[in-house]
Amino acid sequence: MNKEKKDNFNTRLVIGIILGLLVVLFSAKSETNSSFQMTNDEITTIINQTNEAFDLAEKKILNKKPDDTPDDIDPDPEKCICGGTGVIIQGDGHETKCPYHGED
Repeated sequence: MNKEKKDNFNTRLVIGIILGLLVVLFSAKSETNSSFQMTNDEITTIINQTNEAFDLAEKKILNKKPDDTPDDIDPDPEKCICGGTGVIIQGDGHETKCPYHGED
């Protein structure tokens, strides 16, 4: 090898080693300092506590028993989301015709 190729090879080798060390150090440091690593049990606990807080707020503020069962269309007007009116009010406020109780 001539001197120029040897110097070029040595420079690339040193740069490669330094970059490799930086990658290893960065990945090791980010894993040990991350505050967002949680176990499934910790996440489940947070979800359960949040659900309980919403249920308590709904009970205290809205004075109604929390009900997680969604309303749906039903042939029985008392069970139907439209309440027998034939009109279903969507979450964004627009209205659609109930397939069971809407007028044809």
